[in-house]
Amino acid sequence: MAKRIIILKRADKKIKEVYSYLVENWSEKVADHFFEKFDKTADLISRYPEIGHPLLKKHGVRRILITKHNCLYYRVKKDSIIIINMLDTRRDPKTNPY
Repeated sequence: MAKRIIILKRADKKIKEVYSYLVENWSEKVADHFFEKFDKTADLISRYPEIGHPLLKKHGVRRILITKHNCLYYRVKKDSIIIINMLDTRRDPKTNPY
């Protein structure tokens, strides 16, 4: 059975920022494609919560790629998946809090 997805404000803000960036700098079609990938990834982790790569720095946090430039960070709870944040994969790894 699929778990319920909860998106924290920080993650929601990042997703909207990426979407807006893609609309402004590429096209609405590209932005919609990104959002479809996000939806598919969210659906995937809701059905298979352990699919993401577990992190060493933060206990209980997992990472999964949405695109080659965007990683989604989430926690698995008993009855839900909490999407914590989304970060750009091109940033300096030393600044990654996860």
